Amino acid sequence: MNLKASASAKTILFGEHAVVYDEPAIAIPLPSVRTYASFSPTGKEFKISSPKIHLYKSYEELIPGSGLQVLLSIIKEKLNLSDFPKETLMIRSDIPIASGLGSGAALSVAVTRAFTVYYHKSLSDSEINEIAYEVEKVYHGTPSGIDNTTIAYEQPIIFSRSKGFQRLDADIKNLNLLVINSG
Repeated sequence: MNLKASASAKTILFGEHAVVYDEPAIAIPLPSVRTYASFSPTGKEFKISSPKIHLYKSYEELIPGSGLQVLLSIIKEKLNLSDFPKETLMIRSDIPIASGLGSGAALSVAVTRAFTVYYHKSLSDSEINEIAYEVEKVYHGTPSGIDNTTIAYEQPIIFSRSKGFQRLDADIKNLNLLVINSG
């Protein structure tokens, strides 16, 4: 079984740092830059494989309290799983890590979606957003919520920490935007 789930990167067009201080910001998904998660058979135990970061571990080998460990714990509880599947969770990402494009939130959303597909469960975008936000707290302490929200809904939004978000009716399919990773 190799059902693939994914989540896009995001970029904040206006209000990048001000959003943390409850100022509004506008963000859009970057649908051509994605993180992918899928399962492939191992037959013996649950493993997580992400070649880009040289990760190949079982759940038990993950650092307690790390983003991925917290994410998997939340998914297990939210989906009422007694155990993880005896499969390898394969993670591949085109999103550069720590680049401001939401790689952590995209990981959370893609992995959550992979589990829902694998188990034929249904979680709303709102529920997936809540899971990703909890993991964002591990990565960022007090995140604004803009990354996980933009990525979970995969729509342009205007976001304010206290007011939440509004979807923007904007056709981004024909938007030509150049995002450069300066390193």
